[in-house]
Amino acid sequence: MSTNHLRTGLERLKNFYQKKLIKTDLYTVQELCSLTVSELAELYKKSIPQTSSPKK
Repeated sequence: MSTNHLRTGLERLKNFYQKKLIKTDLYTVQELCSLTVSELAELYKKSIPQTSSPKK
């Protein structure tokens, strides 16, 4: 895999997280643009409702 493919994939992932987080109205575009993919992923995980696992 070339560096360009990795860079493109990371940019797509970053854009995905940014779009989802902007829809929550908790963050501004300016706040999100300065974050890394890892930071965005962490915020995304915290922003989605946690579903409880079904009892067995």
